[in-house]
Amino acid sequence: MTEIRKSTALSGIGILLIVLGLIALAVYVAFNPWILVSLAYILLVLVIVVVLVAIAVFLAMGLLAVPFYIKKGVTQQTDRSYNLDDIKPVKEKLDADGRPGDSPDKDE
Repeated sequence: MTEIRKSTALSGIGILLIVLGLIALAVYVAFNPWILVSLAYILLVLVIVVVLVAIAVFLAMGLLAVPFYIKKGVTQQTDRSYNLDDIKPVKEKLDADGRPGDSPDKDE
């Protein structure tokens, strides 16, 4: 196995530029605190918009669910018995092929 060592100078310079940019941004905000007020206002507006959209979507889903529920109806099986005495272990229900006895792909 051959290893090739590549230089990380370019990514190191990129990280250094990002750090210097963050420091410059912090100094700029320190000398201009009104920027924080503007950012807080923008963040507040965004949070309110997201909450209002989430509430609208929730209400729309709730209102749309009612007609779907009414149309769907309820199905009940009346020809089956659900007594615990009728339950058998799986091994007793398998055919010689290893398939369930009531398997739809059973060869007849």
